Amino acid sequence: MSCSLRLLHLCKKASIFQNVCRQVEVLSKRKFSHAHLAQMKYILPKSVCIDRVLVHDKKSLCMVPDMKITLKFEVVEDCSGESADLALRRYFKSKLIDFFDMHPEVVFIFIFSCYPC
Repeated sequence: MSCSLRLLHLCKKASIFQNVCRQVEVLSKRKFSHAHLAQMKYILPKSVCIDRVLVHDKKSLCMVPDMKITLKFEVVEDCSGESADLALRRYFKSKLIDFFDMHPEVVFIFIFSCYPC
């Protein structure tokens, strides 16, 4: 998801859920749903920010609600010379492992594998 947000920023497109979802599906060739975003928000509540926005729909010519997704890299304090994106990925991976250690009975369905850091 972080790569998708960076690519959208480079293309000067809004980081709304529709665009992020489409970008993640193109890059990973897998579906990305609201449930996946909710799981990421649950694991990193301070880092994943979701705001409600209204977006103009070109087909219906109406304003439709959507979610603007942003990542806050301030959560990761000690980057030790590495990029903030890589540090956030490592932090997410460690929080996910901690969650599984604390809740072994819970089966979390993460379709997207964690990238090796």
